[in-house]
Amino acid sequence: MIERRIARLEELCAQIDEKLARIDANLGHLPTAMDYAALRSDVAEMKGRFGGLEMRLSAMPTTVQLVTWLITTWSAGAAIVFALLRFSPK
Repeated sequence: MIERRIARLEELCAQIDEKLARIDANLGHLPTAMDYAALRSDVAEMKGRFGGLEMRLSAMPTTVQLVTWLITTWSAGAAIVFALLRFSPK
């Protein structure tokens, strides 16, 4: 009776070994802890690659800067148009 129970346990252990081997083979392509650490630092800084360029969110202009540049450009354009109209021969 004990021999049958031991034989059954050995069969179960063999099945468990096979399943563990399959699981181990499937885990080979998953990211490592170092990959997650690099990803965590990239997300914390909000940086990434676009094409061949490395971009950071902190390097992007703010809304105030964009509006300031837009108003400055329009003002310069208006000043040029005004100067051309004012000083051009009629």
